[in-house]
Amino acid sequence: MEAKSPFSYAKSIRNYSRFDSECKAKYLLSNFERFPRMIARYESNWEIVVKAEKRYNSVSANGNLGVRVQKSGTSDPTMNEAISNIEIQQASSDTELRIMLKGTDHPEEHLVEKLIIQDMQDDYAIILNAIHSLDKADAELFLSYLKKEKSVQEIAAKCNIQYSSAKRKVYDIRKSVIDTAVEDIKLKYSIIHQEVEDEQ
Repeated sequence: MEAKSPFSYAKSIRNYSRFDSECKAKYLLSNFERFPRMIARYESNWEIVVKAEKRYNSVSANGNLGVRVQKSGTSDPTMNEAISNIEIQQASSDTELRIMLKGTDHPEEHLVEKLIIQDMQDDYAIILNAIHSLDKADAELFLSYLKKEKSVQEIAAKCNIQYSSAKRKVYDIRKSVIDTAVEDIKLKYSIIHQEVEDEQ
């Protein structure tokens, strides 16, 4: 049974992980302008939770909850925390993540969450690649639409066409991007799933 995290970011990313390739592509396009900020928020919240669990469990292991334990030697808590932050930010492979997640409450859950966030970043890059594979004019027009810099009405005026024609043009470009992205997203996940099967 899949563990349920009380944190909203975990629920959001796990919902994304259950989408099929077409739903992922459509979701990314629907949230295109704000997606980088969404990813930054998910990563930040994930790091905050991981650091909090490691910090609490480290103090708890020393037999004193909520009170800093003074150790002999030259231990520097501030430096230790800085090193921990760097380790969290730089860990990327499964092995590095597993090592770094030791001392958290649910290391396997956190590992899955981090890998989903990485997948979301990769899927967003795939969407960008699909857009940039369009003709330059179509790519620029579609990006201006996705970023809410131009409305369909403004696109119609710029292209000197009727509103209905502009709406159809945006729809056709969007469909082309989705079709291209879906194939690449499917390929990416088939590679990942094959690697998982090979490891088992």
